[in-house]
Amino acid sequence: MIIMKKLILLILLSSTFTVKAQTAKQDSAHHRQYHLMRKDPKQNNPYTFADSAKVKSLPIVTCGLCVFLTTGTIKERHFLVKTHNDTVNGVITAHIKLHSLINDSNSVVSLNDDREIIIKYSKAEQIKILEEYLSFEGDTTQSNKAYPFKPGVGNTRPKGTDRFTIEIEALFSFTWLLTYGYPSIRPILIDRKTGEQLNGSPQKVAEVFNVYKRWLSRNKKRNFRNSGLPLDGFKYGWLGDSNARIFTRAF
Repeated sequence: MIIMKKLILLILLSSTFTVKAQTAKQDSAHHRQYHLMRKDPKQNNPYTFADSAKVKSLPIVTCGLCVFLTTGTIKERHFLVKTHNDTVNGVITAHIKLHSLINDSNSVVSLNDDREIIIKYSKAEQIKILEEYLSFEGDTTQSNKAYPFKPGVGNTRPKGTDRFTIEIEALFSFTWLLTYGYPSIRPILIDRKTGEQLNGSPQKVAEVFNVYKRWLSRNKKRNFRNSGLPLDGFKYGWLGDSNARIFTRAF
């Protein structure tokens, strides 16, 4: 009888160890699966980046129990990335970076102008880049982006406004990429009739984003023939866009 009890106890201990081992193996597998899901699915593309957006729950079944892990939904941007935040005079700043197909460190050409970068991409890729700029709508982080406004001066940050945010940068860079030379425009949205500056008006900035979205959709269908600029003829515009003719480039 004693031998039988010991045998039963040994069997129970063995079963418990087996269940724990299987559970640990499952947990390890799910852990690896979780991190694989967190990685960019297009990780072989060196120009693919991921930004977190909305939150969702992913169910993982372990030992008959359903466990929910909260992860960020991946909003992919293949060509653009928002830089790490920097603090300038107590203000958090960042900017949008367009990835270059040329390694700047090995190039004798300094690509200070995003227009020099975008032309290295195919037409289809250039259109996707414009689409990605519009995905920054609603980002009110202060921008530290600089542009080559004048020849021989280098890149300088915009003056005349303290409301130069990431979403304003996105709209202005979208426009800048459609031009060539040194256009007189500056990243300050204005009401053409009153001259009022609009960078700090979320509702009016949202209106402008809608204009850009419609412009892009319309010109994709027209193959960008005689496209002009998104705010041509609209009640809002960029500061300086009425002072001189702005030359736009063809796709």
